[in-house]
Amino acid sequence: MRTLAALALVALVASPAAAGRSKGRGAHAKGKARVAAIDVAGAVASGDAARQCDAAIALVKAGQHARASLLVGTCADLASHAVAARAARIAIAKVATRELWSPVELDVGDAVGVTIAIDAFADVPVAPGRWKLPAGTYHFVARGPGGAVAADLTLEANSRALLQLAPPPVAVATPVAGVIDFGKDDGAPLDRPIAGPPPPAKHESLLPERYRKGLKRCGAMACRTLP
Repeated sequence: MRTLAALALVALVASPAAAGRSKGRGAHAKGKARVAAIDVAGAVASGDAARQCDAAIALVKAGQHARASLLVGTCADLASHAVAARAARIAIAKVATRELWSPVELDVGDAVGVTIAIDAFADVPVAPGRWKLPAGTYHFVARGPGGAVAADLTLEANSRALLQLAPPPVAVATPVAGVIDFGKDDGAPLDRPIAGPPPPAKHESLLPERYRKGLKRCGAMACRTLP
């Protein structure tokens, strides 16, 4: 009996501690908030600069500095985001310096209306130009009105690269020869013909201007010498 009572007492003493530990784990799990997903693709598709800037700032806070670097340029003309955007740009620059990001020049020649997608950041299409990227292997796809072209690039740390991506030009329709029948009457009324002689044509004098002036000064009298 004493043994059973002792066991019961131990159980009663241990239970509050166990409950406290369980409650502590639950509170910790509840206090650890889940990071909300960043809708980068939706921000880009909207075309709203403020929304894209918000996405860039959120990406920096989430530690996705390379993806944020492709979007942070949308913050340039937003006075309402100036402070947060400046902090985001500084954070990106520090990471780029520490990780030795490399400039990549994306060239599409004379092609217009071209956007470039990078497989690692597929939700952020970029325009042709100069971009900085961390070391790694990338797959680029350039899309234009006439089609698309793809290329791979392995980028070393602290290096430079030039990638030429020229999509095919827009196809021009081939002209087709046709026949026009001017003898075909479409039933439309003809214009009324013009009756009567044409108006008299005014002919200029063949004499030089200085001789015509002299004749006017002489009048009806005959002039032996012209001034």
